[in-house]
Amino acid sequence: MARACTICEHSERDSIDAALVCGEPMNVIAKLYGVGKDAVRRHRVRHLSPALAAMQGERTRAVAKTTLERMEVQYGILADVVQAARDGGQSKTIIDASRELRQTAELLAKITGELNERPQIAVNVLSSPEIQQAIATVLEVTPEPERRQRLAALLQPERLQLEAPR
Repeated sequence: MARACTICEHSERDSIDAALVCGEPMNVIAKLYGVGKDAVRRHRVRHLSPALAAMQGERTRAVAKTTLERMEVQYGILADVVQAARDGGQSKTIIDASRELRQTAELLAKITGELNERPQIAVNVLSSPEIQQAIATVLEVTPEPERRQRLAALLQPERLQLEAPR
């Protein structure tokens, strides 16, 4: 007589099925729920409802159309894994899932622009030779000394209050 599926009889079967449908790695699921990786694989192949898997896949695709949305779904899954590992007292799984959670959060921050790693470059256009030449030319063609002094004062960097482009 064939043995009963340990996953089908597991008290957390719904959670295991949900994790499989969401694409969690089988070794993570096995550690998290204290079952064998082979048992998880056999359950997925033999007992996981294809209709359930298809429904969940459609729901995920319908909800997560952009990279940002897909990463947010992934972040939620990882947060659930971390919480379940905490509840189960599985420190190695907590560490592994927390590392993945941190990397996913970092990627989300990059996608949303919260984390900008591009180098910031400040360019002082007033010190460029072209601008200096333009200022000299303007002062040169202004014949009246009073106007030249007033113009020179107006062209001082602290007076111009230039802002960096956005």
